[in-house]
Amino acid sequence: MRMSNAQVIRGVDEGDGYKYLGILEADDLKHAHMKEAISKEYLRRIRKILKSKLNGGNVVSAINARAVSIIRYGAGIIKWTKEELGKLDRKTRKMLTINRALHP
Repeated sequence: MRMSNAQVIRGVDEGDGYKYLGILEADDLKHAHMKEAISKEYLRRIRKILKSKLNGGNVVSAINARAVSIIRYGAGIIKWTKEELGKLDRKTRKMLTINRALHP
């Protein structure tokens, strides 16, 4: 579609999608792709928080504010199973234990 100022707006291809409020959509939500992207970003934020030299209470506050918020944002839209959330929880606890932020 051509606009009056010579810009072209292309249509959404069948395999592609578009982001609406940060959630990838096409005809329907792309749950698998979004779960993978959210999980990677969540774990990346956890790693960054644990690399900082915060004390225990501030680590927990930072994780709740920065990392968990990314999961909570799409929690009502993306369909997570208990198994998937349990897997993320185990990875989080493992990373906390490795970085001596959680006693095993």
